[in-house]
Amino acid sequence: MATTATTPRDPATRRAAPWHGDDLPAWLSPMLVKELRQGLQSGAFSLTFVALQGGLVLLFAVWIAMASEGATTGPGGQVFRRLFWFLFVTASVFLIPLRALTALRSEEVGQTFDLLRLTRLSSTQIVAGKWIAAMAQVVLIAVAVMPYVVLQYFLGGYDVVGDLLVIGAVILLAGLVTAAALLASTKTPLTRGIIIAAIAIFCFFGLSPVSYGVFFGMGMSLSGSTGLALLSLATVPVSVVLLEYAVAAIAPRSENHAARKRLLALLLVVLAILAVTAARLLSESALAASTQNEQIALVWASLLAWGVVAVIVIGEMLGDAVPLRVIHEPFRRFPPLAVLFTPGWATGVVFALVVGAAFIAWGNLLGGPGSGLRDATFAPVAGAAVLFPIPFTRLMRTVPLRAVIYWLVMVMTLLPLAYLSQLNRYRGGVGVVILEFLSAALPLPNLLVTPGASSGEGGGFADRIAPLLTTALVWTPLVPALGTEITRGLQRVAACRTPRDGAPAGRAA
Repeated sequence: MATTATTPRDPATRRAAPWHGDDLPAWLSPMLVKELRQGLQSGAFSLTFVALQGGLVLLFAVWIAMASEGATTGPGGQVFRRLFWFLFVTASVFLIPLRALTALRSEEVGQTFDLLRLTRLSSTQIVAGKWIAAMAQVVLIAVAVMPYVVLQYFLGGYDVVGDLLVIGAVILLAGLVTAAALLASTKTPLTRGIIIAAIAIFCFFGLSPVSYGVFFGMGMSLSGSTGLALLSLATVPVSVVLLEYAVAAIAPRSENHAARKRLLALLLVVLAILAVTAARLLSESALAASTQNEQIALVWASLLAWGVVAVIVIGEMLGDAVPLRVIHEPFRRFPPLAVLFTPGWATGVVFALVVGAAFIAWGNLLGGPGSGLRDATFAPVAGAAVLFPIPFTRLMRTVPLRAVIYWLVMVMTLLPLAYLSQLNRYRGGVGVVILEFLSAALPLPNLLVTPGASSGEGGGFADRIAPLLTTALVWTPLVPALGTEITRGLQRVAACRTPRDGAPAGRAA
């Protein structure tokens, strides 16, 4: 029996094909269609959906039965509402997103990554398809619980619009957890276990209404569209960064994901500065008292952004250069950009210095009169604390070992300060003098304890210069290697201006 060979449709033909409504549209990403079909047909989603509906039906059956006794309002109604949100949050933020922990790992175990790479799908499309498919299931669950939200209005007169905004906030948090789970699926079993534990703690103590989580325990003090906008400011950029790291983990070496990460870091820096600027404008307005919660939320959002930026900057300073022509060729028209946006620890250090300059501007906006953040010496010492462990990491050949050494050096620099806090009552001894000298000379302890605070004098440049000198001393042997790496990168860009005959695009420059 003869068989007819099928070939993939051309993208232009696929876009032009009419949609009859009996299947998913042809213009959707094939990865999204595959993951969405598998996800909706899986027993895990069906079991979660049916269990949630059964729990809500039972909950509201009891609630309606108690309506005649007037228990739907007051403390009794709050108990039912807390149980309702607990069931919804557990299903949408914990159960469905955690299925993404095996999304990319299953492709590796099934040895299907090579088949996916033979198609026209990029690494970004693969990860984005899996994330959108998981989020489509979360949205389906959110739509399924909306009739129960309307029913609460008739039972107890609760605000439907406010509850819908809470559902939107839960969807944003589900997107964040799903992105973290996708990133965890590219890591080792130990790392995945740590991330699972972190997600469980985040969901229970941060989101669970039963445990008076931070999100619900605040009583939705940032309720309304303002609260949802501020939550978007905090969750959407972090989700994008997590997804980019997941894409970089499965991408081929010829893709320059260092540029994407650094551009995302610069975007977060801009958002952090804008958030602090908005908080400062609100504090100086006539409505400063009524917008205090919004000011606090904006400051915390900016701090979260800087935390993510610090992680990106540290990771970029631990990587190695990629001597491929395809990496450096996009910068041949403007070579100085290659110093900032090509992979490598040397370009990562230059990028860290640029981010440090932006940190100074952010500190001046955030700090008020007399604030340590407004001190001109605070930002340089903070940068010295980030740069101090880098020379020690260059002793290792792999990035994971460098990361271990980095954080180990960070912890070791804190030991003098920890011992000093225990031996402070024995002032005058030689040991205490040595510990005080180390605490003043190392960058991180110098930041945590204001120089001269014990004497009530406050810190100045003379008290801050010691950690800067210590960091410069540690970096002295590495400065020639730093200059050499930057020069090599510029030479690779210059070589791209004169292409070699017959040289492949990915060949080492």
